[in-house]
Amino acid sequence: MRNWRAWFALLILCVISQSASCQETLTQAITRIYYSPLDSENYHPALLGEMLENHRVASAASKPLFNTPANALCLCSNPADISLEVRRAVDSDSRFAEAQITLNEKNRSRWLTLKLYKVHDRWQVSDVDSIDDDLPSLVQQLRDDTQKKLVISPQLATDSRPIIEVSISELLAHADKYHQRKVRVRGQVQTGFEKHAIYSDSGSKDKGLWLEEILVPYTSPRNHVPEERIIEGTFDMRITGHLGQYPGGITAITRYEKIDAQKETPQVKTQGAME
Repeated sequence: MRNWRAWFALLILCVISQSASCQETLTQAITRIYYSPLDSENYHPALLGEMLENHRVASAASKPLFNTPANALCLCSNPADISLEVRRAVDSDSRFAEAQITLNEKNRSRWLTLKLYKVHDRWQVSDVDSIDDDLPSLVQQLRDDTQKKLVISPQLATDSRPIIEVSISELLAHADKYHQRKVRVRGQVQTGFEKHAIYSDSGSKDKGLWLEEILVPYTSPRNHVPEERIIEGTFDMRITGHLGQYPGGITAITRYEKIDAQKETPQVKTQGAME
């Protein structure tokens, strides 16, 4: 893709100045995303999870819908041959944005709508929709294709490998490796209004996991007082919690056990490599 020099110069300027006021605009964020499409930080975790799930259930007889994130981002097969024009970018609030762009290929131009989400002060693309055709958005295309593959190979719906013990920090550092794995984690669980998550050592959303599909007992506090618990369930990058603020979540929870501080509890071992 072209025009990368302008973005690179801006990046160098920000690094040199180290100024908090050096914040990228929406147009600059879109340029960054399209000129570095292999950077996973440019994609919202839920979108990355949909791509990863589509690849996970693919087989030799059923190829992934898109080979790479770059292909998915432009809804095309040759992302290197594309130049970008941002037609309109609107920041609806401090967290959500929408933009209309034109991607110019060798023999055609395509008009796309982008949905963006700001996670920890960084704009990430959460969905792509083509205005030129009647196809659903990128996220819906991935979901539909994944479901078709699961109809062909229903055994891929769940991971049959045994549960793995892992720390929250290790899981978040290598989320793609643990996607759809049955995991056991230990941490501080907080429950409250629009909040049910487990954290490693703080309440920062980027260091926590959303807890999905479990009824919180009425005996559990709902005033954000943390409780140390052991959780067992399936890690899913697509589960990003309230307003999509978390980098992943645990669903299909089978163990939700409070740790008794008066008793000695074995430490959860971190396993860096996949079994």
